[in-house]
Amino acid sequence: MTLPHSSFEANKDKPVISIITATYNLIEAGRRESFLRAVKCVQDQTGDTFEHVIQDGASTDGTASLIASATEGARNTRVFSQSDRNLFEGMNNGAENARGEYLLFLNSDDSLAAPDVLERAATILADQKPDFAYGTLVHEDDRGQRKEITKTNLNAILQRMPFGHNSLFLRRSLFLELGGHDMAFPISGDYDMMLKMLTRKSVHGLKLDFPISLYWSRGVSAEIDKVSQDHGNIWAKFFAEVAPSVLYTPEEYSKFYLRGHLPARLLLAVLKSPEASPTLRSAARHSLLKTVKRGLQPWRKF
Repeated sequence: MTLPHSSFEANKDKPVISIITATYNLIEAGRRESFLRAVKCVQDQTGDTFEHVIQDGASTDGTASLIASATEGARNTRVFSQSDRNLFEGMNNGAENARGEYLLFLNSDDSLAAPDVLERAATILADQKPDFAYGTLVHEDDRGQRKEITKTNLNAILQRMPFGHNSLFLRRSLFLELGGHDMAFPISGDYDMMLKMLTRKSVHGLKLDFPISLYWSRGVSAEIDKVSQDHGNIWAKFFAEVAPSVLYTPEEYSKFYLRGHLPARLLLAVLKSPEASPTLRSAARHSLLKTVKRGLQPWRKF
């Protein structure tokens, strides 16, 4: 169901980028001000190659009125309301409703790092046409001090998120082809998506040399126990297909995640697997070096 307000005309040219903001009971969650900030940061963007899709999960606390008020007169903005099971299903619904060639997921408590982020990215995306492109993040602390998080590494995908979910421009057709975020992983669905994307054969990525998004907190993903459980389930499913000769339980994989490295025998099996893509092989070699190094540290041994 589309809410009454929509300032993005049906005959407008297809945008390069769709910003997806999934929401649910913002007022109850204390996210009123951060949501208004997120809407404003998109409206402050230079250029006109984007749309903002606000996908609400059928909120019950007055959020619908808040969204309608915040987006009244907003350019290139479309608002939808549809029940969902969690944040990731809300993102999936937003992607289904999007018109852009690329998707960028911007949470209701995030912001874009600068007013020209979308215009700069759209120029590069339209010119080079990668399957995905990613930049860095900026963190702002309670005192208003900002620090760019420059640590991005595709080879780290078998340890952690290689870059921020909200710093990724992903081709919409690829996102839909991959099935969107998997509802089986309610905490780390973004990691599962990146793992599937980066280890897919014949996928072309591009690193951008500027920050994409600004964040203040990490939200639900900061709950390390739940994250480790989700990673355990993700890895159990993923490696059963790529390296079925070496099997571990989700609980064992969860422990590997908490210890920061995967077992060498698994990584060697990945390197020998005909199912492994070049990117996955490179990540396995990177991870194997980490495993060997940490294996020399007694406090990290299994």
